[in-house]
Amino acid sequence: WGSCSRLFPTIPSTMFKSVMRLRAGTQASVMLRGYKSRLTVASFFEGKNLAETSKTDEAALQVPYVLADSTPPPFKVNPGVKVLGFKYPAAKSPDNKVFYAVAPRRPPTVLAGIAGEYVDRLYVAAYKADELMKTENQLNEFVLPLTTDEEIDRKFFSNPTVELDEKINAVQTFAQQNKLSEVISNLLTEAVQNQHTQHLAEIATTYINLMKRVRCEATAEITFGRIPTKNEVAQVRTLVQNLRSPYQYYVHQKMLVKSNVGGGLVVKMGDFELDGSLNTRTAEVHKHLVKSLQN
Repeated sequence: WGSCSRLFPTIPSTMFKSVMRLRAGTQASVMLRGYKSRLTVASFFEGKNLAETSKTDEAALQVPYVLADSTPPPFKVNPGVKVLGFKYPAAKSPDNKVFYAVAPRRPPTVLAGIAGEYVDRLYVAAYKADELMKTENQLNEFVLPLTTDEEIDRKFFSNPTVELDEKINAVQTFAQQNKLSEVISNLLTEAVQNQHTQHLAEIATTYINLMKRVRCEATAEITFGRIPTKNEVAQVRTLVQNLRSPYQYYVHQKMLVKSNVGGGLVVKMGDFELDGSLNTRTAEVHKHLVKSLQN
């Protein structure tokens, strides 16, 4: 960290603590929520509307929800085609197996803005280095913690009194000490040089979501109007599985309890939306009553 360490002695330890905090399972516990979640009355009345994560041991929390797998695919791969092998450690049968997805040479979606330009170049560089999923994991494990620490941003990234060369040396040392890939090291260096560090969070999340799309993953958000029973949760999970396309390998399930829907539930999964909330039904009845009275 050089002179940065002398100027702001809290910065290195803060960055280290941020990374270790994520390694300790803060992010992993969220990612495992799709398969290990439960709603409790206690969490609801404490103001926690998000499904509470069930207790798991530390070793389980440190395992990412998806892991790269080097098992050769059971089919012929043409020259120049890159196939990703991956598996979901927390998945149950029949999803506890190795899946394969063909990674396109370019990002499979339109990327706009400053963050989009970075992600486009980042994806191409990771593709050429054969480090698509490695880049995703390092963004999740090392880059995201830097973007969520206000002290690092205030005393280091956004501090005009710290020379640009000092910042560059600091992030390069950070990448070297944590054995980050050249792709991630170049990203951090370029972001600091161009004074675009405020976009690092968007860059990381955009790339992570991009890789989910490459792996054909889906996201389902279920909102209950009241605390559901175990049977209702099981029925909703069955519905989500039935809605899943044969080309979608994994579904991130996010369950919420919000009193403002008035009861019932709302299911959103991709382009599909099922609104069975009491508020929506009441509004529809009110609309028909008003229309009938006007006629």
